[in-house]
Amino acid sequence: MQQGDGTLYPHTPNTLAPSPRRHLALLVALVGLLLPLGYAGYSGHVWEDYLITYRHSQNLAEGNGLVFTPGERVHGFTSPINTLLPAGFAIILGPQHWENVLWAYRLASAIALAAAAYLAVRIVQRFGLSIGWHRPLTHIVAVLAGLWVVTDFKTLAFSANGQEAAFLALFGLLMLDAITRPLDSLARRGWIILGFAWAGYQYTRPDSFIYCATGLLLLLVAEQFRRRAFIVALHAGLLSLALYLPWTLWTWWYYGTPVPHTITAKDGYIDQGWAIRSVIERLTEQLWWTLQRINDTIYGGGSMGFWLVTTGGLVSILAMAVCLWPHAGRLARSASVLTVVAIIYVTILPRQFPWYLVNASVFMPIALAAMIGAVGHRLSHRPATNQPQQPSIASNVWLIISVALLIISIQRGVVLQRSLVVWPIQQELIENRVRRPIGEWLREHARPTDRVYIECLGYVGFFSKLNMLDWPGLCSPAVVDMRKRIGRSDFALTGILLQPDWIVLRESEIKDFLIYEEFHRDYQPVKTFDVTPEYNLYANPTPDKPAGIPGITLLRFDKKFTIFQRISPVSPQTLPNNSTPNPAPNNPTPGTAP
Repeated sequence: MQQGDGTLYPHTPNTLAPSPRRHLALLVALVGLLLPLGYAGYSGHVWEDYLITYRHSQNLAEGNGLVFTPGERVHGFTSPINTLLPAGFAIILGPQHWENVLWAYRLASAIALAAAAYLAVRIVQRFGLSIGWHRPLTHIVAVLAGLWVVTDFKTLAFSANGQEAAFLALFGLLMLDAITRPLDSLARRGWIILGFAWAGYQYTRPDSFIYCATGLLLLLVAEQFRRRAFIVALHAGLLSLALYLPWTLWTWWYYGTPVPHTITAKDGYIDQGWAIRSVIERLTEQLWWTLQRINDTIYGGGSMGFWLVTTGGLVSILAMAVCLWPHAGRLARSASVLTVVAIIYVTILPRQFPWYLVNASVFMPIALAAMIGAVGHRLSHRPATNQPQQPSIASNVWLIISVALLIISIQRGVVLQRSLVVWPIQQELIENRVRRPIGEWLREHARPTDRVYIECLGYVGFFSKLNMLDWPGLCSPAVVDMRKRIGRSDFALTGILLQPDWIVLRESEIKDFLIYEEFHRDYQPVKTFDVTPEYNLYANPTPDKPAGIPGITLLRFDKKFTIFQRISPVSPQTLPNNSTPNPAPNNPTPGTAP
């Protein structure tokens, strides 16, 4: 088959291409190593969910089993690698030294992100040079592909604050590298890399089978479903199965199911489920929202400003559209298809979480860089003879490409710069001065057998060491069972029926509990943690910041919490009387206790 761009996925020639410049890839890898470590040192950012998984890791290192609460075998984490690796560090460094363990995990993540950055550069270099792209163009887009991967703020932050993003990037790009290599290379040793990538992907997040299956299909389509391609895929699949099956069997034996309880708890988190109509509605109504969030800060929502999120959304659309261009080349179209799958998958989920967007953030730069390289090569050469065009035409092409590169780089750079301002503030105000102190206060004032009902499980659960009834039940089967009994996702009603010893609520959540008379009768506010005055100093415009700090409104939801203590004995569970949404006039106003 010729190297013509008219094929669906043009093959990479078996002839050796000119040697790419490895030092460029190594320099980008160094950036990928230093950025997450620098961000962690600068911000001190520790993601809420890391402390959920680390409580499992700590219990394992202390001999209590891989559980959140000793004695309860609940699979309360999603990513095996995000739990097992810190557990190994905890055994070496001491399980009580959680900050040292986190730094060890940060270093491992930084190395993984550096390897992903190196891979991103090498993939584009290898492909571009093998099909005759202009060498400077190849190296420029290859370097930018690697830099775009590591400067996406979600990928960067989640690689530094305790999430598994760096490993998603590494195994995703390992898979992409393998499936875009010549079949001869895969048949020799490439299938080992592919099988290892698939297994690593699954250990990072179990839902990665979606991307593994997509990669398999892309490989078979590119090789026109030849028998040899099926044999290579079978070898890789068997290796992947051999590496991942032991974990599946062990979790099945230990927890009674291979499905993480976090997935069980999130199923039905909101009333919309997986009905075809609901999925179609989410796809049509939320697609643009998803496209904007991919290139925005962690939670997005337009917090970075209209032009930034709009530009980010347009960049996402461009990356998705690459797969429709028949001349884009195998690498660009494969990365684009994986981007499309990632975006659609996240969009149709009943509820989105920001770490679900990392896959799209990793494949998108490869699709964009390879597409820009293909455009530059095609427009600056005569299609018939593959000879360079006249200088004026080539100059115009380079101008267009430079503008495209500049727009994408500026968009990512500004989002990164603004995020570096708001998230250290979030760590200091919310995590260090609200949620961690809540956990420490509960540990000091509660009995070891007390149960706490709360939505944000991480800091409070880790520092209190109490039995947590978390919403929607990530580590608590009792919450999931009660939700099923009620027949709907009702945060307040579930909490009241469970009759916990303590209820910890945000300011915005209290109103949902106030409609139940049982809440007024059985609970009283005992402690409030409030950083509203400090938040207002950041949120309100000042002469030097007339528009306020971009993204600061993300902190509004968590700036005030109130702890309620149960003051009446536990009674038989009955449906609360919520017919009158009144607190009695002489009842204390929630949230005003000292």
